Amino acid sequence: MAVHRKTQKSLGSYDAKFLGPFTMRQSICLGIGMVPSVLIGYTEYKSGFDLGIIFLTVVIIMAIPLFFAFGEKITYGMKPEDFAKQYYIYRIQAPKIRMYKTNTYDDIMWAQKQKEAAKQQTSGKNGTKASKKKGAEQDEEDQGKKNTKKSGPTKGRFRIYEQKEQIISRFRIRENHERNAENAFLFCIPLQMTHAYLIRKQSAYAERNIHMVLSSNKKKTAKQSVQSSMKVPKSVQDTIPYVRVYDDANTNGGVIEVLNGVFTKSYLICDTNYSDAGALRQDEILKEFEKILATFSTNFSYQITINKRNVDPEEFNRRVLLSLNEDEYDTLRIAHNDLVMEKMQEGNNNLSADKYLTIAVNEENVEAALRQFAIIERDITMKFKKINQIGIKVLSLHDRLEILHDIYNMGSEGSFNSIYDIEAIRKQGISTKDLIGPSCFDFKKGNYFKIDNKYVRVLFMKALPSSLNSDFLEAITSASTNVIASVYYDLQPQDKAVSFVSGQLTNIGGDVVKAQARLTKSGAMPDNISSKLSSAQKDAREFLADLTNGDQLMFHITVVVAVFADNKDDLEMYTDQVITRAKERSVGLSILNEQQEQGFNSVLPLAYNQISAPRIMTTTSASAIQPFSTQELQIKNGFYYGLNQLSKNLIVYNRTYSNNQNGVILGSPGAGKSF
Repeated sequence: MAVHRKTQKSLGSYDAKFLGPFTMRQSICLGIGMVPSVLIGYTEYKSGFDLGIIFLTVVIIMAIPLFFAFGEKITYGMKPEDFAKQYYIYRIQAPKIRMYKTNTYDDIMWAQKQKEAAKQQTSGKNGTKASKKKGAEQDEEDQGKKNTKKSGPTKGRFRIYEQKEQIISRFRIRENHERNAENAFLFCIPLQMTHAYLIRKQSAYAERNIHMVLSSNKKKTAKQSVQSSMKVPKSVQDTIPYVRVYDDANTNGGVIEVLNGVFTKSYLICDTNYSDAGALRQDEILKEFEKILATFSTNFSYQITINKRNVDPEEFNRRVLLSLNEDEYDTLRIAHNDLVMEKMQEGNNNLSADKYLTIAVNEENVEAALRQFAIIERDITMKFKKINQIGIKVLSLHDRLEILHDIYNMGSEGSFNSIYDIEAIRKQGISTKDLIGPSCFDFKKGNYFKIDNKYVRVLFMKALPSSLNSDFLEAITSASTNVIASVYYDLQPQDKAVSFVSGQLTNIGGDVVKAQARLTKSGAMPDNISSKLSSAQKDAREFLADLTNGDQLMFHITVVVAVFADNKDDLEMYTDQVITRAKERSVGLSILNEQQEQGFNSVLPLAYNQISAPRIMTTTSASAIQPFSTQELQIKNGFYYGLNQLSKNLIVYNRTYSNNQNGVILGSPGAGKSF
């Protein structure tokens, strides 16, 4: 039985009333909408229009104000104007079906020359001598470049490669582009930037983008970052949500830049036995996890991801099955392997729940970001060691890209190593997105989408209980399919948190006074106010006391879950399974309608949250959404010892790897001790 933590359910869901049952925003929007609707309706009535037409006119005029007034009820807390902007970009402007498309250095250089040639023709029509002279100089420059290049596009458009195998094969074979030996630190950035970077001495196009290498000190503004994140995606590569990656050699782990100036780094969290621990030990783990949450400053954002991924069957069999040696003991090895194969069916041995911590920091350049990562790593490693005795492991760039590759290409696990070649990437100037991307995205539906032939649906945490069970994440990721659950812990500045809660307490107090006045006027007892209002006032008082007198912090918590299936029927079944397991813990999970793409980008271990569905929690309540469950014991070349009683997965161990190789086998009669 897992321990519980009290939440701030009433405070987080309470909206202060301004005019009657309406909030200030709702009152303003309704007022703005009613004025023109009444005027136009009255004018039509005086003009003799039919009442049906007048009613339809008023409804149409009021539709937009109503959306902006009550839109937050259907946009999961996101401001309706932000939701409308995202909907326009991702559901209207962006193509619903996005194919795998890439272009190489030759394509981009050729397109650049075509643009310059078009400018020359435009200038030539103006008849100015300066334009003609510039055009002649450009022709000479283009001719010189043409002589130094071995090949180029032959068609008047980008060459498109709609099949992944074509570009993979092509970059394996072709190695005729110049390698950049001076700045090997940065080897993959957005596609156009990559090609320009690799040959910047040969192209003026590259000179205009030289600020994007490591030595850059120019910081993008927040507005520019938001604008870049809202770019209309038109291909598979555009849909993958990062802009550049950095080599492991100088970063001590894979750094991925998800937005200009936002750098992320991921760590593997080693599990510990939480589910079968006693209440006292569980409480100790949660308190240590509280300290981890309180470690980060507001300059960081961080995400914990549970990725229930497919296990490469060949690798798994090599790890748990005994190999045959063609001797007299092969009969016993075959019997052992048959038993293991039979027991494998009882659990989810084909699935592995990996857990990651991803940290994002906003800095001017990657050097500054690395200094921040180095400081925080030491602290959180020591704190995780108090929970699992191991700490956390830094994920390399290869590891992070392989995780993304396996998510985008389920069923092709284990194939990433055969296509990942840094030298080939550098020489060909392609993007890592060309390696990890699927063949196609299909976003035609609003409540699910497809990656190649896989069906995917994204859910989010909509409702919190008053007391949250600490095995919530384990429960929703225990479905017998691929599931990815991500939790964003957005720490709020303490002064803003106190100001927010104080404001809420004042608003609630005002509503309490109004409610008591109405009750008194009607002859009822003034203490008989609604339970929701009473709970909100109580939560606000306790929350403010914790913030001002205790050691609590305020977090905005966002939980996003992606469910995968092979067909639509299975998707519905697994979705119901996950939602039901959440309901058993009084947590409301809902389908993220019309925001499936943004939700899926948010669930990836990139610490890039693209949805707005936060729930307010303190440090203590946020610690209940923790990743620990059961520590599996599966060692390569080990011997089968039985099943984990919680996960039903195999226990495979090799005692020869221990300092003390002795062992004792205990069990009731007939339990299989002699085997």
